[in-house]
Amino acid sequence: MWILDKSIGGDVKTVLDLGCGEGDLMREVSRGKQWEIYGVELFKKAGRKAKKSGVYKDVFIGSVTDLPKSILKNKYDIVFCSQVLEHLVKNNGKEAIKTWEKLARKKIVITTPVGYMEYDPIVEKEIDDNPLQKHLSGWLPKELDKLGYKVRGQGARFIYGEEGLAKKLPFLYPVLGLISLLLSPILYVYPNLATYMIASKKV
Repeated sequence: MWILDKSIGGDVKTVLDLGCGEGDLMREVSRGKQWEIYGVELFKKAGRKAKKSGVYKDVFIGSVTDLPKSILKNKYDIVFCSQVLEHLVKNNGKEAIKTWEKLARKKIVITTPVGYMEYDPIVEKEIDDNPLQKHLSGWLPKELDKLGYKVRGQGARFIYGEEGLAKKLPFLYPVLGLISLLLSPILYVYPNLATYMIASKKV
């Protein structure tokens, strides 16, 4: 959360949350802030829950690659897109980023796994009936860096990655989590070593 707060910055009034899901992350990100937040979510079940969450001024049911005119005609201080880019085919993702950047008045913030990772529910044995969760692409820090983004890393890859120790040695999860936490300053600066990256760009 500290990395997200730092990436977003201050003096924010309006936020566009692309692929907002049920709104759980944005609820935490916006806690204590007086933001006017708009969400876009393709999965109808999640979008309906987001509408009822009280987090958003409005939620639009639709694709982040084919945004409605009501979204496209406006600008937002922050365009926020967390764990969505990897669900798009690479070329579609590149085109989508161009569109998202045009909607940002101050910054765009994107989070995505480092490299390609199969979708893996955060909660073990989580029941998820969302067919859109499949990952279709993988992105490297250098790709977003070339697009002008400042990229930061989070979560040690050798612990939380697909071949990470957390899966091989689950009984050591608390210890591994502590190790990853201690390595946070290094991962922050060297996102290639991380599991996830948080990329931000001033526009």
